[in-house]
Amino acid sequence: MLKEFFFTLWSYLSVLRFIVNRRIIYLFLSLALLSIGWGYLVFHIEYIVIKKGIEALLEYSGVLDITILNYFQRFLSSLFSSILALFLAIFTFRYSFYILFSPWLSLLSLRLERLLIKMHIEQDMDSIVELNFWNSVWRSIKLNTRMLIQEIKLLLLFFAVSLIPGVGVFGVVGIFLVQAWFAGFSNLDFALERTLNFKQSISFAKRSPGILLAIGIPFVLMIGIPVVGWMIAPVWSVMTSTYVYTKKR
Repeated sequence: MLKEFFFTLWSYLSVLRFIVNRRIIYLFLSLALLSIGWGYLVFHIEYIVIKKGIEALLEYSGVLDITILNYFQRFLSSLFSSILALFLAIFTFRYSFYILFSPWLSLLSLRLERLLIKMHIEQDMDSIVELNFWNSVWRSIKLNTRMLIQEIKLLLLFFAVSLIPGVGVFGVVGIFLVQAWFAGFSNLDFALERTLNFKQSISFAKRSPGILLAIGIPFVLMIGIPVVGWMIAPVWSVMTSTYVYTKKR
């Protein structure tokens, strides 16, 4: 597990040299721009909904009728809405982006795999199946819906643990590792989908916690970086996942 973990972490650097390839770079940049655009849209929508909800609650309670508190309450409302919207957007962005843009992320993965096989691996090119647009979308919907439900359950469990005095730190660590594991699986499946069916992919993920965590930890950390992180995290992580799985095969 440790060997796979550190190899995968190092692969984030190893894969950088392939980004400049003419078959990769334009798709990489296009997806990066789509990523930041979609991330901003998700954040903006969630911010508006949360802010309107908080203001409606304050207005209903009569707090906003007090002139002295009006501007202060609205400032706190905006600040809290921004923080909560950012937290939710980080969570919802990954699932929504990976479902909506799954065919193009699969294409990025396929192009890198073909490049790797041509350069380094003695393997028949016919073993790589051609992409099917709707199959990619449907598989992504099934996988990400399943993972979303499971991740929410585990996050709620570790959140409850984080509220217990004395052991709360374990809950916080658990929340981070859960997000990393599921993020790793979301990225890795774009490489798995061409050789493994749905059940086989799940089985592979369960046998490879080191790979999933090593893919997911940098992803989660990058997503926490405004603008730049949202641009590069999905595409860089998908490429790294493809590199690792192709080498592993």
